[in-house]
Amino acid sequence: MRWARLLAAVFFTWTAGRGLQALLFFENSPGFRFYDAVGTPERHFLYGLPETLAAGITAVPLWRASPRSVAFALVAALVLAVGGVLETADVSANLEIARSSYAASREARGLSTPSPEAMASMFSPGGVSVLRAVGVVLPVGAAILALLGGLDRTSEA
Repeated sequence: MRWARLLAAVFFTWTAGRGLQALLFFENSPGFRFYDAVGTPERHFLYGLPETLAAGITAVPLWRASPRSVAFALVAALVLAVGGVLETADVSANLEIARSSYAASREARGLSTPSPEAMASMFSPGGVSVLRAVGVVLPVGAAILALLGGLDRTSEA
């Protein structure tokens, strides 16, 4: 199942790139704006750096079809899932600040802000729960894809 490994590689590469962009250009990052507004801007880097490193380090063995890629993917999935849960817990505790930080970040990047109804839905307890679930399901799904790609390699041996 080469396609499974490649999809996992794309996910982890994309995640690493997105994380790197958020770390380098943090002024416009919704995460940094949020943590800055709640008085803990260092959390943006505390959460973002391990997530970015884990995803980037995992992408390389996946692209190279290394036998170790499955182990890397499992560790990266754990790091990303834990980071996602911690970040959404912070957002849940500060929904209004998260909403205004998100809107300010979009405006700073020249993007339109969603309608007030959409913003209210996104930054409601239910909306944050969906975000938390997606933040866990995506990396775990990518690790499962890596595992399927790794199983294919072991069956060829």
